[in-house]
Amino acid sequence: MEKIQVFTPYTEANHHALPLFGHPYIKAEWLPSYPGVIEFCKKHFSYGLTTDSIMFFAGPVGHKEYIMGNDSHDILMQYLGERKIYAFTYNTLDRKYPDDDVGGDDFYYEDLISYQTSMYKSDKRKNQYPLPCFMIDKFEGNYYLGPKSIFWRGNNNFGRLLPLTVIESTKYKKDFTITKIDDAFLDEDKRIFLTEMTNNLFCFCIRGGANFCRRFYETIMMGRIPILFQSDRCFIFENYGVKLEDMGVVLEYEEATFDPNIFDKEKLVKEFEDQIDSWIISHNLDHVQRYNRHIWETYCSPLGFLKTFYNSLEK
Repeated sequence: MEKIQVFTPYTEANHHALPLFGHPYIKAEWLPSYPGVIEFCKKHFSYGLTTDSIMFFAGPVGHKEYIMGNDSHDILMQYLGERKIYAFTYNTLDRKYPDDDVGGDDFYYEDLISYQTSMYKSDKRKNQYPLPCFMIDKFEGNYYLGPKSIFWRGNNNFGRLLPLTVIESTKYKKDFTITKIDDAFLDEDKRIFLTEMTNNLFCFCIRGGANFCRRFYETIMMGRIPILFQSDRCFIFENYGVKLEDMGVVLEYEEATFDPNIFDKEKLVKEFEDQIDSWIISHNLDHVQRYNRHIWETYCSPLGFLKTFYNSLEK
């Protein structure tokens, strides 16, 4: 079996965003317990800087405004254009909510193959790819057979307030909880969050500070159906022929629609109810739940993404 030769400088940061950091030089206890990731990496990658090495970086290494720690920036500049280089970044903010330490533009170098959680489809270059939000699998094998209900648990920051009021006013059964802004849903809070999600068929998904939604990936991980406010984002599974519309209800998100000066709640409630009804009529809801779980396992789980990524590399 042929291994891919890899060099991974700057491994001390952002390892949660990159399952490829399951290589032998990183202790397993430093990482979330992603089943099979470290074993897969040991089997399929060799690590070290040789003439054949491709390079993996974590973090916004290609950002024009970003100064990396240690000697990683010098390493990047030394090999940029000379080797195949991949960067994997878990973006938490984007140009709509800029970070003063990073800048307001998406990072970009022509010679760097970039995987990012936050990305705009209309701006995506050919060497940029969507990166899923990785998480530990909490699915217990149960699918939902109850009444059509919509779940939300989270804060109403980042312009979510008006969209939330519209979805909460629809005719469907709702399970909505507005939380504090700083509620991170860790440990027991996360357990409650996922338990409540599994007690509903749909989960409302809308972007936060960056143009992605962790809740979307949690929804399909748990075998539930997203009602997604689409905001010009893109998903890795779309590269393999998977249609977002087959996975859930896609509602186009236009910021102008939620301008308080022109906001028409009654009209939007009717429009969204019609779209949700139309989608429900045309889909087998049990099949969609199982399909979503399959898509997460294949393309969005840590090991699934890693296998797909490895198979995309030139052997």
